[in-house]
Amino acid sequence: MTRLILLSCIAIVVYTANIWGTSIYILDEAKNASCAMEMLQRNDLIVPTFNNELRTDKPPLHYYFMMLAYSLFGVSAFSARLFSAMAGVVLTLYLFRKVSKLANEQTALYSSLISLSSVQLAVQFHMAVPDPYLILCLAVAFISLYELIQGKAAAFFPFYLSIAFGFLTKGLIALVFPGLVAIAYLVYTNSFTWYVVKRLHLIKGAAIFLLITLPWYIAVGMTTDGEWLRGFFLDHNINRYVSTMEGHRGYFFTPLLFLLVATFPYSVFIIRALSWIRRFRRDEPFIVYCLFVIVIITVFFSFSKTMLPGYIGPVIPFMAIVLGRYLNAVSKEFSPSKVFVPFFIALFASIAIPIAGYIGLEQYEPTQNLKSYAILFSLFPLSVLAGWIYARGFVGPKLVLSWSVGWIISMLIFFYVVYPNLDDLNPVNKSKSIRSQYANYRLIGYGKFNPAFVFDNRKPIENIKNLEQLKSVMAGQSEQVLVITRSKYLNDLLKVTDFKVVFRSQDLFEHAETVILIR
Repeated sequence: MTRLILLSCIAIVVYTANIWGTSIYILDEAKNASCAMEMLQRNDLIVPTFNNELRTDKPPLHYYFMMLAYSLFGVSAFSARLFSAMAGVVLTLYLFRKVSKLANEQTALYSSLISLSSVQLAVQFHMAVPDPYLILCLAVAFISLYELIQGKAAAFFPFYLSIAFGFLTKGLIALVFPGLVAIAYLVYTNSFTWYVVKRLHLIKGAAIFLLITLPWYIAVGMTTDGEWLRGFFLDHNINRYVSTMEGHRGYFFTPLLFLLVATFPYSVFIIRALSWIRRFRRDEPFIVYCLFVIVIITVFFSFSKTMLPGYIGPVIPFMAIVLGRYLNAVSKEFSPSKVFVPFFIALFASIAIPIAGYIGLEQYEPTQNLKSYAILFSLFPLSVLAGWIYARGFVGPKLVLSWSVGWIISMLIFFYVVYPNLDDLNPVNKSKSIRSQYANYRLIGYGKFNPAFVFDNRKPIENIKNLEQLKSVMAGQSEQVLVITRSKYLNDLLKVTDFKVVFRSQDLFEHAETVILIR
């Protein structure tokens, strides 16, 4: 119980770190948080829209949680991110309890600390996006599926509820991944028999799944004349997999690379962990099952033509379990001489982090004044060195503790110090004072503009699509107008009427440039 309380406190500290202190700016956050805001303002539980236009990217579960938070605490960055952070806390507690039973408590502790040390998980559970909910749903689904296969009837409802909610979070993958893992694992263990399949109660499970998911999918299909269903299943499921979308090209080894980075520095032991599993696979069925989860999802995305780091989020907890079990198993016989190469890789890569941060901030003009912040991440190599010192004393728990403490403190520094200063540089924040001077002007967005302005405006922004429409709006109008757009439209806009540029700034970490004009 003491460990569970301690992990709860750490998870709350890590996943809620300054979720109120930075703006909703990143593209996905801006669109998801704005969509939930608009649905709440219309009292609409069916049709997702962004800036009053149908948004077919994702199903509604995460919108519902954001809407609930908005209702309780008002529309804000804190509200948009609150339940994402809570999903991370619940995941930590769930994994600790389940791994304690399916492996042992020490493995559960190591696995939890490795998950809490993952920079990628911390970032994802800080964002107003569907990924935190999917990671939690799939974690419950995979572990419940394993328990069902082992004959534990109590896992029936958690399994089918989790895949249903996963389907309401991101669609088909909530069905595809558990299905592929189940088939592969049952074939590997020679358990693909009618007796084992009966344990899954597929007909009753399908009834529960359809009862939860079908009402909303039918409603959104009828309300939008099928447009949402076509856009989501064809464009954002099938086409996203078979073709490159939004410039996020996927390569075969990219998912594996993302996974190794997401679980660094512990991932330096993965080769030795795999070797250990191979030797003791008959005694570790749950760990072998976790390895199937890792391999199936990683290989699946290896063939995807579109790839983002967040795609491998559901794999990270299971990678943490595999690495945690290995470190627990060898902690009493951990010899630095046998793991010199992994330690060297961890040390070299951790030294490279602050150096790369310094170079990156210096090379990018808007962040040059922040380059000194890179020194704050020197804690990465220092924690690796501390782990090496402890390992020389054959003390496994202290190695995990020193690495986790170093990574967690570094993440807190990022969320409380580095990221807020970066956030101040985005054009939405930088233009606040300018826009407040013209608060009484008619606000218009022209063409494509930074979507974060919509959330910052707390309501949709009138969007003009082309010059003809703009000319029609401006003709005979004497009212004062403020236009938010991008620099690529500037020459055409200046030809229309007597616009004056009052603000111009590079979108942070984007190629586009935001321009604000008045008339």
